[in-house]
Amino acid sequence: MSGRSTSILATILFIIYSQNVYSVEFNLDVVDSKSKDNINFARFSEAGYILPGKYQLNLVLNGQGIGSSTYTVNVLERENKSQDENKNCYLKPV
Repeated sequence: MSGRSTSILATILFIIYSQNVYSVEFNLDVVDSKSKDNINFARFSEAGYILPGKYQLNLVLNGQGIGSSTYTVNVLERENKSQDENKNCYLKPV
């Protein structure tokens, strides 16, 4: 089988066996909190979103501990509200 016919066959098989992708809604009933109405769950729909807070980073290379640092993550709101995308801000280790 030539390279061209192999790639055509692979494309046809991909189209036949590919599945549709659907969005998933988050069920708020699983949150056991009296103040769940005050929580902004929209943030979690953003790809790569990291919850603001302090995070411990432990670097291990070949089973050897190299170092440990604490990083603070904040979210910066854009001044231009036409862009609803926010960016995480990683501060220097504490």
